[in-house]
Amino acid sequence: MNNGQVFFSEIKAYFNLRKPKGDKPTNIYLVVRIGGVQKKYVTGVKVYPAQWNMAKQEAILNHRLTELDLYNNVIVNNRLDELRLRFLDFKCYICNNPKLLDKAHTIMKEYLYRDEIMEKKENALIWYRKAVDAPSCNIADATKQNYITKLKILEGYVRTLNVDYLTFDMINARFLKEFQDWLFMPYDDKGNIRSTRTIHNTIVAIKTILCWADEKIGKEVCREIKEFKPTKVRQEKTKVVLTDEEITQLYKAKLTGKQKEIRDVFILQCEMGQRFSDMCNLNNGKLSEDGNTYTIVQQKTMQQVTIPLSDVAKQILSSYNYNMPVYLLDITDKELKKIAKEAGLNREVLITKEEKGRPVTNREPLWKHISSHLARRSFVTNWLKAGLDSHIIKGVTGHKTEEAFKRYDKVSSEDAAQVMLKAQKKNVESSLQLKEHELTIQEADVFATTISTLQKTYKQDVEKVKEQRLDDTLNMVASLMEDNVDTHSIAKAVEKADFRVSIDNGSMGSIIMRKDTKKRQVKFEKTDEAE
Repeated sequence: MNNGQVFFSEIKAYFNLRKPKGDKPTNIYLVVRIGGVQKKYVTGVKVYPAQWNMAKQEAILNHRLTELDLYNNVIVNNRLDELRLRFLDFKCYICNNPKLLDKAHTIMKEYLYRDEIMEKKENALIWYRKAVDAPSCNIADATKQNYITKLKILEGYVRTLNVDYLTFDMINARFLKEFQDWLFMPYDDKGNIRSTRTIHNTIVAIKTILCWADEKIGKEVCREIKEFKPTKVRQEKTKVVLTDEEITQLYKAKLTGKQKEIRDVFILQCEMGQRFSDMCNLNNGKLSEDGNTYTIVQQKTMQQVTIPLSDVAKQILSSYNYNMPVYLLDITDKELKKIAKEAGLNREVLITKEEKGRPVTNREPLWKHISSHLARRSFVTNWLKAGLDSHIIKGVTGHKTEEAFKRYDKVSSEDAAQVMLKAQKKNVESSLQLKEHELTIQEADVFATTISTLQKTYKQDVEKVKEQRLDDTLNMVASLMEDNVDTHSIAKAVEKADFRVSIDNGSMGSIIMRKDTKKRQVKFEKTDEAE
């Protein structure tokens, strides 16, 4: 700012319309002039140009306006009166502190927008923590606990920024990117580094939480945060599953008290394929009339699913009178590892996970990796290995998308090969059954031979009938000849009886034959034409 004099009367302010000649509501600006420098400030209110009194510097209020226009204009005038008072406070302050004239417009902003500034100076982490814990926060308990854990990680990052606390005006896409970069740094003195899966999940959760305060951080900033793409997962941690034999082995283990109850709920989860949260609410389900299915409403998705009950599931539910015990997740997972170890689930599994940013594969006993979520994963995998269609399994587990379902599909290459071998074996068995059926058809030739014999017998019978007819015809001819019937009439009578009269050139006599006879002729008598 110039070093010239600045007089109290020269510090002026007035309101101006952005589009004074328009016919639509337009923004009102506060124009402030200090020592020859003029700047405009947004008031946050609008008015119809026709309803603006430039001389009085206020919106018009009269009986000719509609109720809605009056309502809006009252809001305008209240806001303008508030800004006038703040300008006067600023003017008094700057007159008492003339050395701050070069920062006058910066100070002016603080006076005009002190409410908004104070709101942005609010401790964002405290606000988010209250939002998560609020009764109106309609999310599952497991999700809520996950968000709290991720906020604690964010708090650790904020402590490295040398600021008193995180404010809303600090939050943007750049802040999120810097937070993600920090997550890749060692988090303890031993040099341990978070896996890319952990970092990815942390950023996804924080993105969701940050945008809860979209009105505080701004719609545009919220959009940038939503568009921010978290780091891609380099190496997914190997996930194991229990075989049907191992589930049976665990079920047969002799246990008592709390361990028996936790084991039974876990086995039931293996048989039903539901989430741990749904097992905790299992007692609210409904058993079908025939006792073969159980219907529940899943807590996470609010989706109703009907679960077929295996014999083992029926046994467990019946033994607890359909009132299953409930334990906390961390207690359940801790006890399950002890139970699995005692049950002898020592199968070595190859576990690949990130250590200090690099994938490392180790052989570890199965019991170390037993958790409640393993039950749901085992349910899906074992049914897929058995050849059941994935869409049918999804109908029971409640997975809405194929992508979500695939995270539970842990069929290994070896398992896939075994499924194919079983399928090939079934094809061979089907082929053998078909061949056996073909052999049966071949054996039916005996039946065909029998039919052929019957046909020959039938033909022989037909021949006998025809021979009898021939004899009858010959008798008829003899009778006609005895009655001195003329030859022409006798020949016609023979034709009607399906026979024909032929001349034997060798003997010059007449021969009576069947019409269907080609080679064999039947001579009945020689006749002398002279007689």
